[in-house]
Amino acid sequence: MRVGIRCYGSVYTDHNGQYRKDGLEAGRYRVAPYDDRYDFVPTCKWVVVPLSRDDVSFVGVPAGPPPGVTLYEHDEYRGMHETFTGDNPDLTDSCIGDNIVTSIKI
Repeated sequence: MRVGIRCYGSVYTDHNGQYRKDGLEAGRYRVAPYDDRYDFVPTCKWVVVPLSRDDVSFVGVPAGPPPGVTLYEHDEYRGMHETFTGDNPDLTDSCIGDNIVTSIKI
């Protein structure tokens, strides 16, 4: 499975589901799992570096059509995504983030 770190690309998990990204500067990062076969809960987590974290875990369930509007990072409904079931006038602090959406499913 691929794990994305916003603005710093992605890394792949090993056979145990473990992942690591070295060389990050101090700051706040969004970490999100990617696998088109699954929906993840939560869709992302925010992590503050330099705190070493080993508890940024996700649970995946087989993907299905969720209710609401789903925004996707890449075209053709690929990449990180987040589903909204109500109004959200500011995506800045959402998992999908601001100015990143390229496709949408209703």
